[in-house]
Amino acid sequence: MKKKYIYFALISVLFLTSCAVYTEKRSQALSRAVAATADSIEAARFDLASKYSKEAEKIAYPPKERIIVRPIITKNTKSLEIKNTKSDATLNGKKTNLNTSIVKITASNNDEETVLRLVVPENLKHAKLLIENSDEWLELLKTKSFAEQLAKDNKNLKDLVDEVNAELLKQQEINSQLIKDLNKLQKEVIEKRLHILKLYIAIAILIAVIGGATYLRIKGIL
Repeated sequence: MKKKYIYFALISVLFLTSCAVYTEKRSQALSRAVAATADSIEAARFDLASKYSKEAEKIAYPPKERIIVRPIITKNTKSLEIKNTKSDATLNGKKTNLNTSIVKITASNNDEETVLRLVVPENLKHAKLLIENSDEWLELLKTKSFAEQLAKDNKNLKDLVDEVNAELLKQQEINSQLIKDLNKLQKEVIEKRLHILKLYIAIAILIAVIGGATYLRIKGIL
């Protein structure tokens, strides 16, 4: 019985040690994916941010309650015209010219027509939109610098994908081994309990036999 407890303790220690090492590796993969997502947004690379965030979601534990993020959808506009002008104004009793902007919006004829808005941080307001796999994108691919940068980006992404997949596979192997060890231990405990039960039954029978024999000897039968 004592050996079984020692065996169980050894399995527990080895399992906890392996879990600690695995958790650390998994945390590193998750940290790399989250950091890459943040860096991609900061560098205005939403194409990479989307892919890195998917890898982070794959390896992170699912939250009990997800934060709901809703898209911004507005009515479509037919045209938007901004005209810069100067207007006279009086400040502190002095006349001066102020630069003003007149925004003219022409609404769409279809009141039910809506459009999904792409919202970017204010620090990226001067960035020019580049759509992945668009004609402009394909033209940029012909340049050496852009092609080399994209190749490095794809390699970094692939390395992280491989790292995440390896950690997920490792998690599956650990879970499978844990189930096997627990089933084996449970089987051994059941067998041990059956053995102890048989011993109890044998002892009870032996006590009954001894008691019966003693009673018969007292009666002078034996």
